[in-house]
Amino acid sequence: MGSDMRVLFDTEEYVTTLTDGGVPEKQAHAMSRGLSRAFNQGIATSEDIVRLEGKTDGAEKGLSAKLDGVEKRLEAKLDGMEGRLSAKLDGVEKSLNTKIDAHKDRMEMLMYLTIALVALTNPVSMHIFKLIGPFH
Repeated sequence: MGSDMRVLFDTEEYVTTLTDGGVPEKQAHAMSRGLSRAFNQGIATSEDIVRLEGKTDGAEKGLSAKLDGVEKRLEAKLDGMEGRLSAKLDGVEKSLNTKIDAHKDRMEMLMYLTIALVALTNPVSMHIFKLIGPFH
């Protein structure tokens, strides 16, 4: 609210009303000045409200534009992070699949070696190994 705020009542008429009611003139003037100050400090006129609405509309548009800019920058950063994380996860997946395949091959080889060892120590097992083993 600006200092150009209007007085919302006629101070001279107020003084007249008070003095007509028996209040001494000096006291009536003091009361009128005090009431005028109180009104000017705490009551907005319709012009004040219109002026403030104009200021808030401009501020709202400015804040909205800033928020839009922040949102776009954050979305771009998130998209970049998502791409980098996806690439890293793909690399980890490939690495793990390679390790799993290597362990599967080793386990299969150990299984056949174990079967071969049993087959070499037992003639019946050797016959079964030849029928179902990897060398038939």
